[in-house]
Amino acid sequence: MKILTLIDHYLPGWKAGGPTQSIAALISTLPSDFEFWVVTRDRDHRDRCPYDGITPKRWVELGKAKVLYLPPLFENVWVIAQAARVARPDVIYLNGLFSRLTLWCLVARKLRLVPNVPVILAPRGEMATSALKLKAYKKRPFLWIARGLGLFKGICWQASSGAEKADILSQFSGPTRVAVSPNVVIAADIAESGFEGSDVLVAPPKDPGAVQFLFLARISRMKNLDFLLRALSHVRGNASLDIIGPIDDSRYWKECQEIIKHLPENICVEYRGAVPHSKVAAAMSARHFLVLPTRGENFGHVIYEALVAGCPVVLSDTTIWTGVAAAGGGWAIPLGKEGAWQAALQECVDMGPARYGEMASASRAFGAAAAAKQESVRVNIEMFRRVVKGGN
Repeated sequence: MKILTLIDHYLPGWKAGGPTQSIAALISTLPSDFEFWVVTRDRDHRDRCPYDGITPKRWVELGKAKVLYLPPLFENVWVIAQAARVARPDVIYLNGLFSRLTLWCLVARKLRLVPNVPVILAPRGEMATSALKLKAYKKRPFLWIARGLGLFKGICWQASSGAEKADILSQFSGPTRVAVSPNVVIAADIAESGFEGSDVLVAPPKDPGAVQFLFLARISRMKNLDFLLRALSHVRGNASLDIIGPIDDSRYWKECQEIIKHLPENICVEYRGAVPHSKVAAAMSARHFLVLPTRGENFGHVIYEALVAGCPVVLSDTTIWTGVAAAGGGWAIPLGKEGAWQAALQECVDMGPARYGEMASASRAFGAAAAAKQESVRVNIEMFRRVVKGGN
């Protein structure tokens, strides 16, 4: 089966986070009868220069996939149509609802410039209510126009969870919607196997009254760093927070910097820049807790990696990892309960070595249990085969 996959950023990129890892894991995990042809940009997220050592505008082999890297001026309907004619896919797999590559492919499909094959669109969490509120002045008119033009007609939507399925259906139903509810299949993202360094993580000693937090994500409103900084301002004892990730929104980062300037002296915050995926395990091994008050994740690869590595987590309840609280490996707290967030962070500060060791073990066990489940692989295989056969 040939699968033409369009995604804004692919390997060797890493700054776009989860979507890149999701597709890389999918391609490396699915059996050899799945042949992936990937169309992507020739540079990483927010980078002005292309990757070193790649050949743009030509199909090249990378691992188990054939990849076409496009410079900015070549992201258009005609190039996408040509790529589809060369690949001759059995199914087209679009990643990202608001991606230009997705848009041009949907337009090419509407104009019948690409083969008449099934299309799967994975919005990657972009249809969550919290996500649509960010830059709503752009997103909602786009959805209204795209629905009006019939760009989504007949496609299959991929959701990573029941909650994401509900988000998708909410945009295509109701008394004011003149659209048919789409076919939505739940196929959870495949976690990367063999996370480097996860079996050798050794956290620093955990003494009562001091803690080292890690925020590892893109600096954007969706990841909600400002919420964490405000919660930290109420913590007693010595707390350090290392921020690791590319700056996705420079205006938002300036707002966060203003909050940092006014934090009490017992709170130390350092921005460490962005690190490639190969350095994630080392970043986690130097801190006690991963803290991510995200507004929403369709998977959350960094959370999975923290769990597998035995790094306890403090999360919002907007991810698929809420079971970590019952497992004893961390917290999953609603963003509306600011007092509960402050209490959890304070507990992290006050915690001694014995309790921390228990949490780290519980985190590792919870992550290992998730890694052992192969259900997501089977469901993804079934999704592609069912869609190609014309099933629902």
